[in-house]
Amino acid sequence: MITERDKAVTRIDALYSNPHIVRSQYLNPVAHVSDSGNFAVLAYNLDTYVAAPPAGSPPG
Repeated sequence: MITERDKAVTRIDALYSNPHIVRSQYLNPVAHVSDSGNFAVLAYNLDTYVAAPPAGSPPG
């Protein structure tokens, strides 16, 4: 589990190098509200759509 923002950014950058995201869609959003009503968390599945790289560009 990654618990620090800097480590998360480093991990994501290692996996994706400029993915050219052209669209994002939030699926199945659900708000979880605390019993007191003072706190809520929004959970969702994120579906992203990535553009194909230009022809002749190097992989990665």
